[in-house]
Amino acid sequence: GGSVQIVFETPASSKAPAGYMQSLSFGGRDHSIYVKSHLGYGLDAARSAMFDMLVQKKGGEKPIRHPCLPKGETMEYKQVSFVGDGDWHRCFKLQLKLFDNRSCPHSSCSFNGAFQPTLTQGFKGFSYMYDRTTAIGLLDGQPKQFGSQVMSQQDIATAGERLCALDKSEAARRFSTHQDASKSSNFCGDVAYVAALLTALGFPPSAQLTMTNKIKDVELVWTLGAMLAKSAELASAGSSFSPGLGWFVLAGVLLLAVYMKRQAGSGSYSSLRLDEFKK
Repeated sequence: GGSVQIVFETPASSKAPAGYMQSLSFGGRDHSIYVKSHLGYGLDAARSAMFDMLVQKKGGEKPIRHPCLPKGETMEYKQVSFVGDGDWHRCFKLQLKLFDNRSCPHSSCSFNGAFQPTLTQGFKGFSYMYDRTTAIGLLDGQPKQFGSQVMSQQDIATAGERLCALDKSEAARRFSTHQDASKSSNFCGDVAYVAALLTALGFPPSAQLTMTNKIKDVELVWTLGAMLAKSAELASAGSSFSPGLGWFVLAGVLLLAVYMKRQAGSGSYSSLRLDEFKK
């Protein structure tokens, strides 16, 4: 995946810069929606960025020790050799360096200077947020192809530390029946990245999120992220696209989200859609 999207309802603010907020009227109510696509922060892109960072920092080492790979693992990346070190704390610390939070030109930001209003409650994580937590049985050792599970960034970090302590053969055995078993050596780094991303987006360690790939028996896949990314692009493109087309696509996505939330019996509209856009 090449990017990650975050979408949630928030009170309209005059402090919001152009291009971040959209308005939607539905069900007799007006909704102010924050939409942001972070290009280059999908799971695949993050893995590559981590390798590049280590090459830049430790290019003189042969092989380079990678804290996010399990002990016993060896990999080649751009003709550079890596060996696994299986160290959660070093891995998580390095993942955090992928996000620049040194400056914020707005009233509030997430990372890389991107405006982001105060986070609300009722967040849901889709795509790799589910695939690298509930789907692999991260917290309870019980993989689930479909479903939902409530967790916090702190829960992910605690389970991630145990995961990163497994060597290559132990990780392979634990995930031998999983559909992504061939990628088990990536799981330590992937989980650390999810935890780092949530931190960079401003989630407190104890904040509860629901990782899921279904709402009311409706499966939600990576195409939701693609639609969100494209709708934001079209909405901000101005005269380059047909008038209103971006708004139409965005409205379709958000109406679907609101409809499914209503069907699920929730009266709150302060929901978030955090999803990967696969390219």
